[in-house]
Amino acid sequence: MLAFYITLFVFLFNFCLGQKYNSDKHLFPITEQNKIGFIDSSGKVIIKPIFLSAGEFSEGLAPARIAGTYGYIDNTGKFVIRPQYDYATEFSEGHAIVYIGGKSFFINKTGQKLFENAFAKISPFKYGRSIVQTSTGKFGCIDKTGKLVIDTIFSQINRFVDGLAVVRGYADWENNIERALEYAVIDTLGRFIIPYGSVKYIKDLTNGYFRASLPMDSSDMHAYYRNNAIFDHNGNLVLFKNSGNHNSIEGVPLDGLIKMQLFRDKTPEVERPPSTYENIYAGYINLKGELIIDNYNFKEGTDFANNRAFVRDKSGKYSLIDTKGKIIKEIQFDKINTTGFINGKAFVGINWNWGLIDTNGTFLIKPQYSEINPIDKNYFFFTKQDSSINSGKLNGVSSIDGRILIKPIIEDYDRKGFQNGLLKCTIENKTSYINIQGTIVWQEKECRTKLHNLNIDYMNNHYFRAASRKSKYDVGYDSSANFPKRITNSQKFPSDKLNLIVKRDMKITFDGQYYGFEAFIANTTPDNYLFVGTDEYLDMNIQALDKNGQWMDIDYPFFSKSLFSVRSAFCLAPQEYWSFCIPAYEGEIKTRLRLKLVCNLLNENLIEQTNSKAITIYSNEFKGSINPGQFWRIPKQTPNGLMDL
Repeated sequence: MLAFYITLFVFLFNFCLGQKYNSDKHLFPITEQNKIGFIDSSGKVIIKPIFLSAGEFSEGLAPARIAGTYGYIDNTGKFVIRPQYDYATEFSEGHAIVYIGGKSFFINKTGQKLFENAFAKISPFKYGRSIVQTSTGKFGCIDKTGKLVIDTIFSQINRFVDGLAVVRGYADWENNIERALEYAVIDTLGRFIIPYGSVKYIKDLTNGYFRASLPMDSSDMHAYYRNNAIFDHNGNLVLFKNSGNHNSIEGVPLDGLIKMQLFRDKTPEVERPPSTYENIYAGYINLKGELIIDNYNFKEGTDFANNRAFVRDKSGKYSLIDTKGKIIKEIQFDKINTTGFINGKAFVGINWNWGLIDTNGTFLIKPQYSEINPIDKNYFFFTKQDSSINSGKLNGVSSIDGRILIKPIIEDYDRKGFQNGLLKCTIENKTSYINIQGTIVWQEKECRTKLHNLNIDYMNNHYFRAASRKSKYDVGYDSSANFPKRITNSQKFPSDKLNLIVKRDMKITFDGQYYGFEAFIANTTPDNYLFVGTDEYLDMNIQALDKNGQWMDIDYPFFSKSLFSVRSAFCLAPQEYWSFCIPAYEGEIKTRLRLKLVCNLLNENLIEQTNSKAITIYSNEFKGSINPGQFWRIPKQTPNGLMDL
């Protein structure tokens, strides 16, 4: 009988352990026929691809939508919080941020709304705090009951690191600009660890230390921002180094040394010429402020790690030094990896090929790779040139001891690397998951080339590109190939007007994978019209009727990230037209849509474009369907090097 109970206990224990494993095991999103499902680490489909959008699993749940709104599914694919939100995010510390009508609030894992949110923006909880922002741009923090535990008095709150955050100003730019420019450090209770007035500038906590600039009287205006102090995580000043002669603290204590930017010329600042690059070099001090490494030939240097640092000389070559500044071996490198040494190993380049050395400068892997990406301490990605594919190169994976784990077959990959044992990547132009042993555990069955309507839950970035023939009215870019065309007799545009027309009977392809419709701007008047926008994009939007009967934009203007982006203007002459393609949207809300266009009527007597009269015109209305998130949500861009599923 005792043996029976022991056997029963072991069975129940293993069963419970297995249940815990099943609930905790990670699931990976896949896409088949434009629907999202999930697999386990073996490649087995656990949740069939039935979702239009889905996020990652976090704390046992994942946001997903099967139609126009989001709910939360468990690891069987069952909705445990019914679809009801315009958008939903992953859980963090038992709470998730969801949105309805552009308004955000927190829910728990039963879907219960926790408290009313009066803030314009809220962030996921970390250390039991959510950073919030008011409609006037002031920052504070709330706890998990919604209580304001750090008042909204700051113009900036950085992320919390080990329970500490750098803050800036009292957001009182009009009445106290000096205070508004100051920095401080607070804990999760809002207590000042480093108070205002102590520093002029401070960096986030790194390796247990803050790098800061202390207030000081100086005729050098740049000294205001030059780092001259180190604080510990308790707010204690552990080092002050006068920043005169352009000296500046460039690192935090690592291996007992702190990287410095030093200035060679020791003559009084008022008597010497302005700072030049030739006079600046790298040095290292200890926590007492004593200069330990002072070599003018070291033009730049890295932080120490494993008692080693790299320094660059005037020729651009790098050498390896110890904590005394002694060069390890008479060997120089063309390039180094900025992460430096990890576990006694570092990537370096000779003759522009990458290899791996130990702390003695001995090559563990001889230089042989044109590109490397050491995401993890145990492996790295390497690149092989291959002209047979569009990118011209393929990627493989090697262990840190030089063993090839995956041959160069990967075209692109998630820059986060292997997550929970699998790497999301592209192989043979198909989204794939591969394990560290090189086994492809899942690959999409076919490339996504079948045309379909565009079903999204965010505002699209508008896409109305145009160009015009050179004239006295044109300014800015005209890199688009969409030049005006002459109106023919067969094109029956209404006469004597500027026409904006969407032709639903002309179904074409949008962005190579979606159905679309053709739209036209046609000028059948005797006047010139001026169209403005950013770079080559016109000021034109798609609008839809909301539930209150209001016309709302469902796309947002093109915002170029280029420093050289400018406002542009293009002229459409009489009897000319542009054609465009707009997507055929589909969604949960049946509504009506139209195009909105802003332009300017130009009189031939007017050379100054600023004196021209702005005109807004609308296209014909047409039936369509969209999702609620398209009325308000502008998506964030996440550059992981691989498109989102």
